[in-house]
Amino acid sequence: MWSSYKVYAEGKNDPLIDLLPSFLGLSASRRIASKMFRDMVEGVVVGRDEIWSKGYVIGDREFVIGTLDKFGISLPKSSCKW
Repeated sequence: MWSSYKVYAEGKNDPLIDLLPSFLGLSASRRIASKMFRDMVEGVVVGRDEIWSKGYVIGDREFVIGTLDKFGISLPKSSCKW
């Protein structure tokens, strides 16, 4: 499984990943931006935020739907928040 989590949440370097402007805009400090990213992901995982999520795909509604469509995964109606 591929993930950029360690890059964003733990500050690891990966030459395959360009940091998103939205991540860079969180803070001038990479350490603080990583902490904010971890807090956001934790909020999604424990259901505290209204960010769209399905399993291990986390992002805005269009990103989640596009990623799931790409891999032929459909959302059960009961899990849809929209």
